[in-house]
Amino acid sequence: MKLGGLFKSLFPARDDAEQLVRARLDAWNAWLLPLAGDGGVGRDPGYEDVFFELREETQKLSGIDDGLVVRSCEQLIREIGKDLRLAGYYAFARLRQDGPAGFADGLELAAALVDRFGEAVLPARAEAKKGALEMLATARVIELLDSRGAFAPADLERALAALDVLVAATGTWPEAVRPNLQPLVSRFERKGEPARSAEAEAAASATTTASTRSSAIASTRDLLDQARTMAVWLRDQENGYLPSVRLVRSIRWDTLHEVPPADAAARTRLLPPRAELRQQMKRLVLQKQWHELLERVEGAFMEGVNHLWFDLQYFQHVALDHVGAPYNAWRELLRADFALFLERLPGIERLAFNDGTPFADDTTLEWIARYAVVRDLEAGESVAPLPVSAESVGDAAGDWPEIEVQARELAGREGVEAAFAWLEALPGMKNDRHRYLQRLVMARVADHAGRPDTALALLAELDTSSRSLPLMRWEPALVFEVKQQFVRALKAMSARKDADKPALARRIGELQAELTVLDPARALTLS
Repeated sequence: MKLGGLFKSLFPARDDAEQLVRARLDAWNAWLLPLAGDGGVGRDPGYEDVFFELREETQKLSGIDDGLVVRSCEQLIREIGKDLRLAGYYAFARLRQDGPAGFADGLELAAALVDRFGEAVLPARAEAKKGALEMLATARVIELLDSRGAFAPADLERALAALDVLVAATGTWPEAVRPNLQPLVSRFERKGEPARSAEAEAAASATTTASTRSSAIASTRDLLDQARTMAVWLRDQENGYLPSVRLVRSIRWDTLHEVPPADAAARTRLLPPRAELRQQMKRLVLQKQWHELLERVEGAFMEGVNHLWFDLQYFQHVALDHVGAPYNAWRELLRADFALFLERLPGIERLAFNDGTPFADDTTLEWIARYAVVRDLEAGESVAPLPVSAESVGDAAGDWPEIEVQARELAGREGVEAAFAWLEALPGMKNDRHRYLQRLVMARVADHAGRPDTALALLAELDTSSRSLPLMRWEPALVFEVKQQFVRALKAMSARKDADKPALARRIGELQAELTVLDPARALTLS
């Protein structure tokens, strides 16, 4: 255990820093008692029902039971496994419960786990360890931390010392799996909160409160800082997602009165979003982490000029399409807000940032054209669905992407049964390939509508059919897609309490082997 430079730079007068940190980490000894297994870390708690419950609880956008999360984390760490994911959930819940003091406790717990167990600490995969520690430095956590007031001197010392231990310890890990804690480090460096005496803290408290209440907003930065604080507070309330989202969009969109100037290539002078943001969003879509995706979108929206990065609105509505009540009920209202903004500033979605990154990529532009356009129905503008047919012209792909879109919309309005009946009546169904694609669309619609048993049955039929049809030879990409969807469905099924986990694991293993035979390179990217 060795302190890095951040603590010493903010507390240069402390010559007992190492002893302070050792005493604080030792305070967690009761949580660190070794368990059965390699290195004393126990077994992976990720397979416990309690873990699933607390993860779902922390992914909520409002109404989180912090007490449940804290109790569950303590139980799992003490009894099941020494896991950094639990430390991340614990830090988040304690921050919500007790403010900066609770967050300092969470940082200490994470630092104590890394200090005591090193690289043996769970989760076992190095990439998963990286992701678990980066939970401490997400935009959601930092915004929440900023909204909970200043650190007391003793809590600030504890937080910085624990953070330094984490940075120093993980600094020896391979670069590819080294967690990026810089956002949290930068937050402390930016705030520059010096250590103060308890008397000075008490004396300043009343003055600070009074001045905060009476101070006027003097700049756009002040406005955005207050908007972030208000949005975080709103999201913590029951059904608070909608007002928090509309608040920040009103502030950022309604204060923009003209289209940004651009050159002949439609490039503005505006800085693009961080390169890693898109990859984070895509990863969350693939993992179906819809609550986390909504949180990431809101954090990114308040960065720089990302309110003009319209791909965020697309990712938001992908999540809203899947996340369930009450969020899906707010979807149309948020789309209307976006459509009205675009109508007020025509052509803005066709511009780009200064490096050529478009405000809206092709997928987003297609989504805007379908869902975020103000239509004058009285003037006869139609919102009727496009005509579709299973039959293609020549070697074209046919209308299957549009068929799936319309089937999902019909399932949302009238139920899965109505969507299946519509698919059964599709014109142009002439051969086995058409019927194969029809069943694949049915499986996807069923999965999207929350009917996993129906989706699983259809996918099992498709997997069997692919062995008798000439698809394996002539359309391996389509067969790969079916097997990949089948694997996802089986993994979702294995999360059930009544599932036959060994049998499902064997079948998943067989399918993964078949995927490797079909396309080794693509199969590797799925592992």
